[in-house]
Amino acid sequence: MKFAKFFWVYLSEPMNLQDVVVSLNIASRMLHKSSSVF
Repeated sequence: MKFAKFFWVYLSEPMNLQDVVVSLNIASRMLHKSSSVF
């Protein structure tokens, strides 16, 4: 899955906790949207 690979690369970059929380929030929303399509 391209998205997962991109997400892991993004997480491997050094960043602070707030960025991680925001990223997880966005990711969960995107996953929720894509899962509701099916």
